[in-house]
Amino acid sequence: METEALSIEGIELVVPAFLVQWWPHQLPLEEFPSFCGAGGGLGDAIVPETCYGLRLSASCFIHDISWLVAEASWAAFHQSNSMFLHNSLAIIQARSRFPLKQLRAYRAVTYFNAVDTLGATYFWDEKRQGDAWDDPLDHPLVLEKLARVGMTPVLQAA
Repeated sequence: METEALSIEGIELVVPAFLVQWWPHQLPLEEFPSFCGAGGGLGDAIVPETCYGLRLSASCFIHDISWLVAEASWAAFHQSNSMFLHNSLAIIQARSRFPLKQLRAYRAVTYFNAVDTLGATYFWDEKRQGDAWDDPLDHPLVLEKLARVGMTPVLQAA
């Protein structure tokens, strides 16, 4: 997946390249809607919305979209998860002080390990559905996530 660095509120986040033009710049990072967790139950307990009070929702938003647009390969799976770790640590670095910075970083690595191991089942379940999306904006879940942050692409009729 092609990625780009995007500076948001002075924090360098790595995003899928297509997302640069659809980033919700009007939405402060601390006001992002909930995107963390595996959709309820134990998954939400393992990956809560905050990391000792610091919202990582923007990192989870990027990760969700990365998984949706990633090709069906282990390399793409790990690339998406590594972006999640990078973005989480970047937010923690910019928005934390000692000792919370160290505690939050440790928790971010724990989140990453959970996603990079237990998350494989969710990733491959999505990929087994077999839908190929040449344009990320054709994917209904990508559009749904963009709409949740106030960005609704206007698609041209074919």
